[in-house]
Amino acid sequence: MKERTVEVLEEVRKTQEHQKTAVKRLKFGWIPGCTEGATNRRVHTMTRHVPGIFDIRIRGDQLVQEMRLHALRQASTWLHASLDKLVELVNAQRIVVPQTIERGDEYHENMMEFCHHTKLSAPECFTLNPLYSAGALIHWKILAILSGM
Repeated sequence: MKERTVEVLEEVRKTQEHQKTAVKRLKFGWIPGCTEGATNRRVHTMTRHVPGIFDIRIRGDQLVQEMRLHALRQASTWLHASLDKLVELVNAQRIVVPQTIERGDEYHENMMEFCHHTKLSAPECFTLNPLYSAGALIHWKILAILSGM
């Protein structure tokens, strides 16, 4: 009995060490296969893995919104999904910590403009976990998840 307890405790210790290592790896980002370390995940994700059209510094005129929509439709084609299905796929990942994007947040205005351009209903505030609006698909954390699929 005592030997079995020692074995179980050793397995628990190994599992805990493995989990710590896994958590450290997450600091490299959410993109599978990316081993490039970064001090700022957002900057790394946006410069290395996501098309530049999603940069929030680019304010959304018609052409910009159309290009964003085209990029998301391309991703949805690769994943055999519609924009609504992309929302479901991201929700199924359960990677992003629950977060609310409210008026005044740097992403909120871009999400609202995207919703208006695509004729989607635009909520007062957006959530990243779970996603309720396809407008939130243009947030960098969501784009990182889509890049990893």
